[in-house]
Amino acid sequence: MEITRESLPGSKVAFTIRMDEIEVKEDFHRSAEEVRKSVRLPGFRLGKAPLPMVRERFRGDVLEAARRRIARTSLRRALETEPAISPLSDAEMAGIEEILEEAAPITLRATIEVLPEVTLGAYRGLKLKAPSDVVGE
Repeated sequence: MEITRESLPGSKVAFTIRMDEIEVKEDFHRSAEEVRKSVRLPGFRLGKAPLPMVRERFRGDVLEAARRRIARTSLRRALETEPAISPLSDAEMAGIEEILEEAAPITLRATIEVLPEVTLGAYRGLKLKAPSDVVGE
């Protein structure tokens, strides 16, 4: 997995995440196992259906679960590479809808709003006037 960071104006950060086909295939396999645990096929106990049959019959569910897993794990890994970043909102993922098959490398772009970086100016040696304590009638 390759992760590159880009600072955007307005206290936003964009990560470009590239995953090779092996990582995508592993996420598809884990997603198919998750789906298998929750589906019931005639002739099989709950969660005991053969994985190829689950992948064939519930292709859309497996694809959606894989997209969620890929988005979640790639964003988590990207944020782990930059521990100083404090996200303020959910990430906007671009390219997640383009995942259609498990044997292809993918490129995602996650945009996150973060706490702005604040730099202090010269504040030592400033002279301030104290307000007067005179109370009138």
